Amino acid sequence: MTESYVPAFVSAYEETALQDPGNPLSWYAQAEAHRGRGDLDAWRKAIEVALGMPHDSPEQQWHRAWARMSLGDWSGWTDYEARALFANRRSSSTSMDDWVRWTHRLWDGTEDLTDKTILVLSEQGVGDNIQMLRFLPVLADRAKEVIVSVYPRLVPLVQCNIGDRVTVMIQGVDKPFAFDRYTKLMSLPHLLGELPPFVPLRSPGRRKRLRPRPRRIRAGVCWAGNPDYGNDEQRSMPAAHLGPLLDRVDIEWHSLQVGKRAGDADQYPFMVRPWPPLMNFGETADLIAELDVVVSVDTAVGHLAGCLGVPTYLLLPLCSDPRWGFGDLTPWYPSMQLVRQSVAGDWVRVVILLQQQLDALVPPRDRLATRDDQGIQPRVLSATR
Repeated sequence: MTESYVPAFVSAYEETALQDPGNPLSWYAQAEAHRGRGDLDAWRKAIEVALGMPHDSPEQQWHRAWARMSLGDWSGWTDYEARALFANRRSSSTSMDDWVRWTHRLWDGTEDLTDKTILVLSEQGVGDNIQMLRFLPVLADRAKEVIVSVYPRLVPLVQCNIGDRVTVMIQGVDKPFAFDRYTKLMSLPHLLGELPPFVPLRSPGRRKRLRPRPRRIRAGVCWAGNPDYGNDEQRSMPAAHLGPLLDRVDIEWHSLQVGKRAGDADQYPFMVRPWPPLMNFGETADLIAELDVVVSVDTAVGHLAGCLGVPTYLLLPLCSDPRWGFGDLTPWYPSMQLVRQSVAGDWVRVVILLQQQLDALVPPRDRLATRDDQGIQPRVLSATR
């Protein structure tokens, strides 16, 4: 995002805010304009005004959800239920979701489930689903049986970790067994009321292991998310911005990038490309489990590394997802550190901050100059024995 982009971005929100100052949506728009400038004090003042107003419509409750989440207020998850009437109406649902909704009752969080089976439907992105997995064992303690519908790429990871307590169904492939109630995966924070204690996930261990490690540390890197995500332009970054990191000879870099942007790794002959390619998140977990650290933008790879308890640096845009709050740490993943833009679109400063963090991980005796300075030539690194 260029410097000239910010005023236009801000002006659009401010114009909305001036239209109806008695509507909390106007103040949320004004707050977003302040956040686009990086002025968090002004953001908080506008949010305080908005939160003091009545919220009667699903759209107002939806924006209050994001504000409360940004402030670390768990009640934001209750407001987040407004997506069923506001946000979800803007996206299509599967025929299976429609059938479940028409034929079964939604669990309200208070009904006793000790003699009932509950179906949990996946929704939104893969990273969102990985983040919510920790709630399923808690739900299993309260229900006779839990069935969870997951995306195909998540099946090996989910089966490995909670398959003994939850019946795993492949979304879009399997038909649900008999069940009594249903809910959505992203509703579990609201229904269960608090964040469960962190228990790291296990990797399935089906992928061939890496070669014996050299002295330098091993790091994984992911620079882009799903391009179909609405905010992907802000959260993803050009791989070229990571050049100063990838040129370090004291770190062995492994690409965790999949999809359309995986080919960006070809620009860096020293980066290890996984072979065979990563086909699901169980295989990605196997690779991450062998790494010392992961660097990722806000996408499923970052959530996965955090869930595995691997030290993770999550690179965030200036206007990041409210679930990350405004600090450097997150209660979701104790091994994760958040590295944020201070100016919209400025990934260069983020990489400089990350360089400093990586310096602290590499023992001084192992810190070497760049490959160009050392005259090191590319060599082929196999990801398997």
